[in-house]
Amino acid sequence: MEQKPWDSFFNRKIDRKIQQYKDCGVKFDGDEKIIAYLEENRPYLKGRPQCFQHGDYHVGNMIVSPEGELRIIDFNRSDDGDPWEEFNRIVWSAAVCPHFATGQIHGYFDGNPPDEFFN
Repeated sequence: MEQKPWDSFFNRKIDRKIQQYKDCGVKFDGDEKIIAYLEENRPYLKGRPQCFQHGDYHVGNMIVSPEGELRIIDFNRSDDGDPWEEFNRIVWSAAVCPHFATGQIHGYFDGNPPDEFFN
């Protein structure tokens, strides 16, 4: 099955989330800055690769086996997507162990990530 371009898929998701926010009736100060950030950064989605991903990768979905090996659990959100999207839950890992979160980024990129990663 052929994958849809990542920008088409994710832009639809952004559109849906923005509309849901506008329709929900609950607002907060500064919301226009977040929506503007999303709009301004849409071009970064174009041409991004896709691969299989866990979909919920963070320290809460890691266990140590009786043999002392790290195991990843909870694959119910797995799908194909931009490999960098897998970092969208890194704030949970950073809250538990900032060194782990830093190591995850540096290990993935074999050093410092490119500046584009943070956009």
